[in-house]
Amino acid sequence: ACPMNSQPHADVLKTPHEIWEDFSLSFTPAVREVVEFAKNIPGFNALTQNDQVTLLKAGTFEVLMVRFSSLFNMKEQTVMFVSGATYSLEELHAMGMNELLAAMFDFS
Repeated sequence: ACPMNSQPHADVLKTPHEIWEDFSLSFTPAVREVVEFAKNIPGFNALTQNDQVTLLKAGTFEVLMVRFSSLFNMKEQTVMFVSGATYSLEELHAMGMNELLAAMFDFS
């Protein structure tokens, strides 16, 4: 668990929608960092905006998979969100996060 978070376990009062929102919001800063990184690659800015968007769409998910793989605990079958809240795979599956989580657990 995150040592800076005094409540590292899942908030049982949150709705599945709120939990999904927490999960997806954790990706926003990471996506922004990938875009900023790409802008610093020599020649990237010389590409058309359409080509830049295509390349970013094609590679961002994989970068995020690598980046967030440490948040997946295969032994315990849990996921720790960037906020520090930890959810079991069963809890997240019950909320309809099946395909995305399956792909991420397979990768991790």
